[in-house]
Amino acid sequence: MCTMSIGFVFGFAFLAAIATAVPLERRPELGQFQDESKCFPYEKPWFAMLRNFENDPYVGGTAKCIRVTQTAPLQGHVTENVVEFGHTHRARNRLTLTNTEGYQHKNALNVTFLEGPGKGSTIQLFNAYSDCDKCKIYRNPYAGENACTLFVPESQKNQIDPSCLFIFNLLCGGDKHYLLLDDSCTF
Repeated sequence: MCTMSIGFVFGFAFLAAIATAVPLERRPELGQFQDESKCFPYEKPWFAMLRNFENDPYVGGTAKCIRVTQTAPLQGHVTENVVEFGHTHRARNRLTLTNTEGYQHKNALNVTFLEGPGKGSTIQLFNAYSDCDKCKIYRNPYAGENACTLFVPESQKNQIDPSCLFIFNLLCGGDKHYLLLDDSCTF
């Protein structure tokens, strides 16, 4: 009886370790919390508030003051946006909402840079969490294994909802935070 209990405990611990080894943005059962399409169209800009990596090669390196504005209607699952960063720079992009393997929800964005630093490049962002009224958290695999950015809608640009910060720290780690929006930002 004791041997069976110990085996069960070890087996359960092993399964729990495997389950947590799969990044949360790659778990289809969480898709309802990662559905990018529910936040489109967005009529007001979104702002990058926080990330856990210093340098973004596609959005101005270490630039702050990042605003994203949708500039075309969503047709099918494709739209365009403009990303403004570092007070004077901008990039125009085509966004394609897509779902990754096993997902029924649109949990990823393929971003094709039409103008700006990454012109001609395409990257993929994974929606790790979305609450269209409070925040979106993206996984940025091109910037590192655990790289994330937290965006807020214009209505939240002066604050990060505590639940969003908690989720960001849980999903992305709380070791490093690079604040991207401050009083120096003027749009």
